[in-house]
Amino acid sequence: MPSPASASRDLENLAALWSLGALRAAHVVDAACDALLAGLDSPTLRMLAACTTTEADYEVAELLPATLDELGLTFFPRGSQAGKEAAARALATRTLTGAMSPRQLAFQIHQLFGHELDLTARLAAYDDEYDVLGYGDRTAAQVDADVLAEARRIARSGMETALAAASSPSWSQRARAGHDLAPFADVPEAAEALTGLLLDAEDTAVTRQTAEALARAGTAAAVRLIALAVAKADDSQAEWMQTGVQDALAGPAGAPDLAAICRRLAHHPEEAVRRGAAEVLAWTGDTSA
Repeated sequence: MPSPASASRDLENLAALWSLGALRAAHVVDAACDALLAGLDSPTLRMLAACTTTEADYEVAELLPATLDELGLTFFPRGSQAGKEAAARALATRTLTGAMSPRQLAFQIHQLFGHELDLTARLAAYDDEYDVLGYGDRTAAQVDADVLAEARRIARSGMETALAAASSPSWSQRARAGHDLAPFADVPEAAEALTGLLLDAEDTAVTRQTAEALARAGTAAAVRLIALAVAKADDSQAEWMQTGVQDALAGPAGAPDLAAICRRLAHHPEEAVRRGAAEVLAWTGDTSA
């Protein structure tokens, strides 16, 4: 069963692909079912997951934007630059996980975007190269390796964009970076940026929204960052982190594994993590042993 963070990311990615016509609506319904099984929940998510294959073709367009909004996820309008780039990252990720072959990735990217999208221009060129294999010195294995290297670059580009936004002078950009980086809490560069956002010295909304995003992520790496930040925070910052965590707990998607993760972190080798995890556990209101 996927984690809540993984299910959220999958649903958002599939929504971006669906908006470009790269996936059928029924695939979005399947992702909604997986999200419910992973512990996410909202009124419209339930309605989306209940759609039949026939209903999906006309219900998804109405239900999907509201579902993503309730879960704190992003719905990209059809034709938007951000939506195209999100869809490209989703396809790259599917290839890296084995769901698509390198040649399928290059072909689909070429079909969707031609050579016009800067982020994917190299993949479109590789699709052309597949078509002329046998007329030059390059082998299919060599082109496959280049496509996979490009897929890794594209998949990582979303994190790199968020890392840049984490140091933006705009509080809203920094808060958005906290949301976008939360799934990458186990990556050292992202973890460093997220810690800085939790301890943001200029705007409490950044602290609150980053704490909420990490709590929703539902991973040990994400909760560990909250615990570490709590141990370093002043009273005001700790209060806003608590508010963010409780926002996640109270929201429709919830944060069902937060208390269990805190109890596991009670045995962490770092004293600051143990101390912070105990405080976060108290915020959850969980009194079980």
